[in-house]
Amino acid sequence: PTNTPVPTATNTPTNTPIATATNTPTITATPEVSPTATHTPVASPVAMLGDVVWLDSNGDGLQNTDESGLADVTVNLYDDAGKFLASTVTDSDGQYLFTAENVSDGLTMGFSYEIKLDNPANYHPSNSLGNTILTIADAGADDQDSDAFYDTAGYPAIDLTLADSSNTTYDFGLQAGRCRTDISGAINPASPQIATVRNASAKQSYLVGLAVYEKTDNSIDNQILFDYHVVDIAPKTSLDLQVDLPDTAVQVDLFCGPLLYSLNGQRYSQRLIDAFHVPGPYASNSVCPADFAVHGILEGSVVAENV
Repeated sequence: PTNTPVPTATNTPTNTPIATATNTPTITATPEVSPTATHTPVASPVAMLGDVVWLDSNGDGLQNTDESGLADVTVNLYDDAGKFLASTVTDSDGQYLFTAENVSDGLTMGFSYEIKLDNPANYHPSNSLGNTILTIADAGADDQDSDAFYDTAGYPAIDLTLADSSNTTYDFGLQAGRCRTDISGAINPASPQIATVRNASAKQSYLVGLAVYEKTDNSIDNQILFDYHVVDIAPKTSLDLQVDLPDTAVQVDLFCGPLLYSLNGQRYSQRLIDAFHVPGPYASNSVCPADFAVHGILEGSVVAENV
């Protein structure tokens, strides 16, 4: 018999599908945004401000080598809201300085301050600022000129913002009796509550005022401020000042420079332009309060109603 070959079975490979990996999205955490911290200005222990109070002998508004500083002048520092911060006194060269040593909370960059020469006792004729007025302001470089103007109460003042940690260029220049050469005027004898003032200067402005003082006794020195009107008079101009009169004996003074709140031991002396006495009964129990909150008009505004 013939052998018939048996066919060999061929293994057919089975294709097993390979699973496709699925990409799982990765969740990226969103970084938290930290709030921006608010910067609070901090007083610098090395901050300082100041410079000099000097007598401007020639009235040019500049510190010249032959001009001297004014000693024993009280210099007061306030914040921009009028809060008292510190006080110092000029040395023999007229220099003053505010630092962390005499300002309890220190000085802060970016803060606004006001420096004043507002001690009434300094303006007594026998003291450093007696018979003086401010000189021209901003006449030259900051370290050589005067930076002061009169505030609403008639005192020399410098308003500033402390831009740097230290600034010692804040100067007060004063002249002695200069107003008598430029300023003239008179109280109207028929209406002593009115006075006319003239400024003959070509470039210098002056602070002038009319003040009424109640008499407390027969002494001309013991008189208390009742009403006043203080203004800045521009060059080559004239103006009228007017005040109220009480029903008592009073002294009316027309003057140049800062106001005196009381004539108790103080007089305008060389700053006095004219004066007039109005007779009548003496005032009784009138006293000058510590804060000077007396009845008065200052540049058109009522300061207080009564003593």
